[in-house]
Amino acid sequence: MRSNSSIFKTRKFSYRKNQKLISVLLTLKSRSKKIAETLSKPDEVRRSQSRQEARLYYQLKAQVGSETRYICVIVKVTAKQEELIVSAMTTSSLKDGEVLYRRIP
Repeated sequence: MRSNSSIFKTRKFSYRKNQKLISVLLTLKSRSKKIAETLSKPDEVRRSQSRQEARLYYQLKAQVGSETRYICVIVKVTAKQEELIVSAMTTSSLKDGEVLYRRIP
């Protein structure tokens, strides 16, 4: 199985893969303000239980009725202590992992 990161290492894309990559990059660009806000003012930061080098930054997005939605930005911490954004998504629950930071309301 090919990992998502290998798509950036490959120089030859089919038309369909190119369109998907462009779509993903445009989506991330359009949400860059919210991603930056989540990283600078998270409600909670957790260490990933499955990948110790990954940090999960959460910020409350919306609460509609009984459903709560969060923005989650996944950041990988490298051996040189550099932080790289791996992904960003919305989720309805916080994933398991050690709590590194929790904002006090």
